[in-house]
Amino acid sequence: MYYAPVLISVLDRDVHFKNCVDSLSECTHAKETHVFIALDAPFAARHVAGYERVLKFLDTVTGFKELTVFKRETNMGSSKNQFLAMEDIFRQYDRLIFSEDDNVFSPNFLDYINKGLELFKDRKDIFSVSGHNYSVDMPDTYKSNYYIWPGFDAWGVGIWKDKWNEVLFTPDAVQKKLLDLSVIQKLEKTAGHYLPHLLKIIETKHVTDDAVICLHLMQRNMASVFPVTAKVRNNGHDNSGEHSGFSLAYMEQKIDTGTTFTYGAEEDIINSAKIYSILKKHFKRSWRGNIKTFLKLVKIFSKSGFRG
Repeated sequence: MYYAPVLISVLDRDVHFKNCVDSLSECTHAKETHVFIALDAPFAARHVAGYERVLKFLDTVTGFKELTVFKRETNMGSSKNQFLAMEDIFRQYDRLIFSEDDNVFSPNFLDYINKGLELFKDRKDIFSVSGHNYSVDMPDTYKSNYYIWPGFDAWGVGIWKDKWNEVLFTPDAVQKKLLDLSVIQKLEKTAGHYLPHLLKIIETKHVTDDAVICLHLMQRNMASVFPVTAKVRNNGHDNSGEHSGFSLAYMEQKIDTGTTFTYGAEEDIINSAKIYSILKKHFKRSWRGNIKTFLKLVKIFSKSGFRG
């Protein structure tokens, strides 16, 4: 099997980072995996102590085929730090597995992602292989151990170079794509959280990567692979993250304990309408959210208009 490299971005959360790396080292195929660490430089005095503990821990890391550290001389910010590392890795590999520093993994995480990256590499409609699954109850009647859904989750995800490089991460690209009413209809039909995030990008000119990718998927009629039983738990909802608050639901999510993964028959995933319905309900906006979203649409697009 071709084992994809793993990229982990980190700044100063040394405890999260240690738990992340330790769990990855216990995964099946860890010894066959090249791990890259994108270590950003501190941008405030409060980050220095944790940053130095991260550096110290990196000297002790073992259990992988190879360890490469991108140590930034100045602070890049989380997105730039990640994107620069991805560019470097994609010069060597045609795929990679990305995670932030606050995830922990099931023993079969690498087995699941690598098999998925190989199985779906030629599928033009598949953008990524997600290790995380949302905190929802899957239908009892659903037979397969994975499903395909038009969304993206960066909490431990496998991607291919060619498909990743087609995404345009700019506010102007977001606004241009949203001028197509059919794309908005697809977003709203799938999940209620997409459109507010995309409108915020246009409003603030600050790009959130996941939202841009989901828009790309809608425009290209693409989707991602998700496991029925999560392979990743996110521990960053303890008020320590850049974009997250506090949530026990994420930090206490049960994840798989298996050591290997075998993809079920593809015909078993055809009838996934119930999963789509469950996820749409999970991401449903409140009526206040609907009004707020509508008003933002009117404000942002009043000068541009829509095309059908």
